[in-house]
Amino acid sequence: MKNIFGTDGIRDKIDHGPLTTENLTQLGHAIGQWAVNNLEKPIKVLIGYDTRSSCSLILDTLSKSLLQYPIELFDGKVVPTPVICKLVKEEEFDLGIIISASHNLAEYNGIKIVKKHAKISAFAESAITQLYQHEKFDDHIPKNTIQSYDQANQLYQIFITAWFEASFLEGKKVVLDCAHGATYKLAPKIFEHFGAQVVTINNHPDGHNINLQCGSTCPKNITDAVLTHQADWGVSFDGDGDRVIIIDKDGHNYDGDEILGVLTQHHLFKKSPVVGTIMSNQGLGQYLQEKNKIFFRASVGDKHVFQMMEQYHAMLGGEPSGHIIVEPFSYSGDGIFTALLFIDTFIKEHIHTPLFKKFAQVSTHINITTKHDLKTEPYATIIKKYETQLNPGRLIVRYSGTEPILRIMVEADNQSTATTITHQLKHELASIL
Repeated sequence: MKNIFGTDGIRDKIDHGPLTTENLTQLGHAIGQWAVNNLEKPIKVLIGYDTRSSCSLILDTLSKSLLQYPIELFDGKVVPTPVICKLVKEEEFDLGIIISASHNLAEYNGIKIVKKHAKISAFAESAITQLYQHEKFDDHIPKNTIQSYDQANQLYQIFITAWFEASFLEGKKVVLDCAHGATYKLAPKIFEHFGAQVVTINNHPDGHNINLQCGSTCPKNITDAVLTHQADWGVSFDGDGDRVIIIDKDGHNYDGDEILGVLTQHHLFKKSPVVGTIMSNQGLGQYLQEKNKIFFRASVGDKHVFQMMEQYHAMLGGEPSGHIIVEPFSYSGDGIFTALLFIDTFIKEHIHTPLFKKFAQVSTHINITTKHDLKTEPYATIIKKYETQLNPGRLIVRYSGTEPILRIMVEADNQSTATTITHQLKHELASIL
């Protein structure tokens, strides 16, 4: 049985795989049946989505199936992913469903499912997949209608406000790149609430331009805007707002590793272990070791980061891509909260950067149609050959959990070595995949 869930929920191109109308109907039944089997009734579900034009079709199709079960479904409208996670955690909801493909372009969409205190487990994903692939469901008249839930963003802002001093951004100019995504209204409002002079770019979603040459995957936009506007800070989100990169007034780009490094200086986290991933830069690991901080590496995906955070009682974790989890606040990456906490920590702790020297990292990918086992020959020998050339350094070769690609990341103590090995390894693997 092939699991329909990837690294971060279900994701595919529109009208492909689980995202055809017929399969979405089946998926809605599978989620509804799984919820009935595992949760106390009546079941309250909060659903939200980003700005893709395809979200309305997915919402409508899923809802028709879900509402055939003893489920109260609340429509939170266009909201960032972390808003749904936070409200499910704090309010009287049993589940949250997020319709989004995160940092991907508008031709993709996806579905994430979260519970009270975490994204659903691998066991739950497997159970839903089993129902989706093997159960035959009959359509009935819906038991309920979807209810409007207009206060999602307002409630989230209340939770955010409780964490920071009023007007702590007074006198600061901040540029926000909203990626034409779910943060386009909420983020400017929150930063203005704390006194910032806000310049917002890429905040005109048309259903098709989400993440299109903008947002956290295109840092040049926010860097140029910060320098042009002579701003103090730049903050760039992805389409659903669960990741962030930050730019300072000099144009320096803080990725997830550097954001984690700064946040470890916050008084709440000075004694906490830190969780990164296999993709986290060795420079971060060395820095934390010098500071006598315990550092763990999880598999890629913020759900894996959070699982390891729970295992080792860590309050802080994240990925280089900008998914940062602050456990006292939420179990999800949260771009808005992370950016505010980063700037607040930077100001209060008088941070001087750079905190650490990064190892050179070069990443690339190979488009694939089949996922071959990389532990078998000839793949294993090829990968091992290049691993032995990295001392110090690391080599990560893995399949994407969200796209049909093989990802390659090479980390070395100099750029030339990292670049050469990346190109050679890609060429050799591409010739046999």
